Amino acid sequence: MWDDHVDGEAPADRTVRLDAARRICRSCPVRLACDVEAQISPYTEGIWAGFHYLDATTDEEETVTASQPLPF
Repeated sequence: MWDDHVDGEAPADRTVRLDAARRICRSCPVRLACDVEAQISPYTEGIWAGFHYLDATTDEEETVTASQPLPF
């Protein structure tokens, strides 16, 4: 739903944007359906249902394909 990477975006701006996406997800009425879709989609990256999925095709040091839960 929310892209993991935006070309030319500063790291601090990325953090702010993804944190805002996580906050929006907390109260989303379709969060459960979004989570299900993220689990079955082979192309999931970014924020889905409040979880951050990293792009497995980048060379970032922290690249993973599993979701990282939100700290509520």
